[in-house]
Amino acid sequence: IYIAILIVLLLEAIFIFYPASKKIERNTKELKDAIADKTKELQKSIDIISDYVIYSRTDLKGNITYASNEFCNISGYSKEELLGKPHSIVRHKDFPKEAFKSLWKTIQSGETWRGEVKNKKKNGDYYWVYANISPEYDKNGKKLGYAAVRQNITLRKKMEELNKDLEKRVTQEVKKNRKKDIQLH
Repeated sequence: IYIAILIVLLLEAIFIFYPASKKIERNTKELKDAIADKTKELQKSIDIISDYVIYSRTDLKGNITYASNEFCNISGYSKEELLGKPHSIVRHKDFPKEAFKSLWKTIQSGETWRGEVKNKKKNGDYYWVYANISPEYDKNGKKLGYAAVRQNITLRKKMEELNKDLEKRVTQEVKKNRKKDIQLH
């Protein structure tokens, strides 16, 4: 009886468990390959987004932990120069301190802050962005830091400045012409 049981167990091992283990190995390899393929696709998407989206993440203190390529391009800083530095490295002096305090109060309370920000480039020039800044949380709901997605609005802001300047000039010219008209009349 013992020998029959051993033979049955041996046959089960040969004909059931061994093929099953081979199938599990094949399935595991296929899954690993599929994960590797999806990871490559995801990385390609992340790289494309990094090239075209002004994006950064900070820790809870506001120190930069991630900077997209486009953020580096627009600010003039390299990733190495940005990582670990406070996000205020790009804060322009014209951005009111009250607005900065309001921004921090909003995101620290767990809400998203949206608004226009004038930032400073490494070379001292400036650029404007429309920013969406939100807190980031781990799977347990613990706040990890903040993520900012920004849109470059520099051209629009420069056009607004030009329009204001043009309006002033037109107003001044109209006043001059009225004075001349009065004198001629």
